[in-house]
Amino acid sequence: MNRREQAKKLGEMLRKLISDRGWSVNELARQADLAPSTTINYVNGMVFPNKESREKLCGLFNLTVREFDALFGITTLTEPKVDEVCRDIRSMNPEDFAIVVSVVFDRIQAELQARSTLPPS
Repeated sequence: MNRREQAKKLGEMLRKLISDRGWSVNELARQADLAPSTTINYVNGMVFPNKESREKLCGLFNLTVREFDALFGITTLTEPKVDEVCRDIRSMNPEDFAIVVSVVFDRIQAELQARSTLPPS
């Protein structure tokens, strides 16, 4: 997907968001902490936002930056940020959450055991 196609798709998504929430473009700009003129360009599908602006917009869709970028064919090789991990954990079903808790508990236990076997400094 090229930048023009990305901009057009984002514009469609933003217009639907505005409609669904009963917002104006100015309210969208306020919610995303973006300039109204910039937001108008996004809504009209004229411009595709830079990474910083995409980070501000993704929260409006309840998506992580990685999920938001994936909608536009953008892949990143960076590690997820803590807030993205926390958002994922909050949205987990109880069974998946139990697995995560178990993994974290095991990791903490292993760290504590490793530290207790180190000679005192």
